[in-house]
Amino acid sequence: MTSVESLRAPFRIKGWHVLVGFIAFFGVIIALDAYFMVLAYSSFPGQSSNNPYETGLRFNRELDMQAREAALGWGVRAELAPDGAILLTIQDRQGAPLKGLQVTASLVRPATESGRLTATFTEVSPGHYRAPAPAAKGGWDVMVHAANAQGQFIETQRRLIWH
Repeated sequence: MTSVESLRAPFRIKGWHVLVGFIAFFGVIIALDAYFMVLAYSSFPGQSSNNPYETGLRFNRELDMQAREAALGWGVRAELAPDGAILLTIQDRQGAPLKGLQVTASLVRPATESGRLTATFTEVSPGHYRAPAPAAKGGWDVMVHAANAQGQFIETQRRLIWH
């Protein structure tokens, strides 16, 4: 007596098995990709800035500032005094201190528009300028404007962090 199992042919992978597996595999991949694309497009508003034109103008202004600083050869180093005051060292291309400059700065928070401050620097020694510390601790972008009597000026930005 023969059993039913012995009458069946052994299982063999045929061409249509491979075709179905291939279609199923890539079907899952394409479906997941389509799902992720729909999620990405539905969550992205289509712009990375609320005011892209102004952002572009600020970027162009930053490039102009860097070019002016490089053309004049003035170097500005910003640091904090132990009492928290802002210290600037301004030198020419040869490293000589630049004295008699009119130096002002605006301080803004990097992550917010609130808390803008203005600082006026006094020359404490040739090429060294000092301004009082801002009232609030944390990170500040210091936009320095330094001009000499001949009308040459630079604008440069440095980030300082008060603890």
